[in-house]
Amino acid sequence: MKQTGLGAPKLFTSLILICLAIEGSASGATETLPGVQPLPEEILLLRDPFKRPILQTPESAIVKSALQTADLESIKMIGVLTGPLRMRAILLTPDKKTHFVSENTVIGTRNGIIKKITPEAIYVRERIANILGQMENVDTEIALESEDKDDEADQDSSTDSGKGGAAQQK
Repeated sequence: MKQTGLGAPKLFTSLILICLAIEGSASGATETLPGVQPLPEEILLLRDPFKRPILQTPESAIVKSALQTADLESIKMIGVLTGPLRMRAILLTPDKKTHFVSENTVIGTRNGIIKKITPEAIYVRERIANILGQMENVDTEIALESEDKDDEADQDSSTDSGKGGAAQQK
């Protein structure tokens, strides 16, 4: 049988020397065995090779759409488009711009994802850290703005102006 790399006796003696060096440094002794160099403390600062590196990107480098800069509470659903393959929703942002979105679109300041679009509402799932630092899913529903509310508001304003006009005539 042919062995490659370090032979078993050499490997065993190397492990013994390393263990003795570690044991000696733990007991406070500064003696080193001949041929064994102490490990530099910089090794402790090195990255773990078995973990993914954390990529840090500056916030200014991330380009966000208008839908990602608005809070979910301020976004209104004003319509739905039905098609043969999928449904799309029409959203109105606070800056009065309309956006056509479909499922799996990122929306809101907390990077929510549109999970489902129905004729009545869209359902958004956000991953938020709770008070314990654990990530949990928060589901939000954005309902379709009904035209009846707009009609009622117009009727109320016309009724108010009629009363105001009557009050001015007296």
